[in-house]
Amino acid sequence: MKRRMAKGMAAIQKGKGENSRGIPSVTFIPNVAEFLREHDLAIEILFENLSILQNKYRFMMKHFTLYKTNLLKSMPQLQRTHKAIKHLIAKRAAEEDVTTSFALADSVYVDAKVEATQDTVFLWLGANVMLE
Repeated sequence: MKRRMAKGMAAIQKGKGENSRGIPSVTFIPNVAEFLREHDLAIEILFENLSILQNKYRFMMKHFTLYKTNLLKSMPQLQRTHKAIKHLIAKRAAEEDVTTSFALADSVYVDAKVEATQDTVFLWLGANVMLE
């Protein structure tokens, strides 16, 4: 039975494998009866293989939708960070020091001075990500 399932999956995917994101490719079947005859498959095997692939696609779609949602949630913070970086670059070009306050913890803020001569500034983006 496993051999027939593997044969069916190979026929459906037709050796194309996966794309760069790891998504398995599938061959369009214009004539099911001819496809079954050509590959010596039972309809049950074909449906089972297509069902397995459909479940993979649903899982991947759910994963990508969740990724997109999380990315959209983080966009305001990323935009604020981008604005801060542009501000620091502009101040450095004008050779002006920047005085700012930043949060150390909830309700605990510290004043900091970023000198125009300083070459490196680290920005905490959250989720264990720091930008240099």
